[in-house]
Amino acid sequence: MPSPHEPLRPLWICRCDAQPWPCADARLALTREYAGNRVTLCVYLGMSLAEGSS
Repeated sequence: MPSPHEPLRPLWICRCDAQPWPCADARLALTREYAGNRVTLCVYLGMSLAEGSS
């Protein structure tokens, strides 16, 4: 099940609390989800950045 703190594209705000994504709760969730795998987290965030820039 996806986290409720997912980005609302193309605005890149949190679907749950309308804060700029990743909001504080999303950052915590990402930290837990990618614990011990920082490279994969960096790749995911880099891909998100590239998508948001296009």
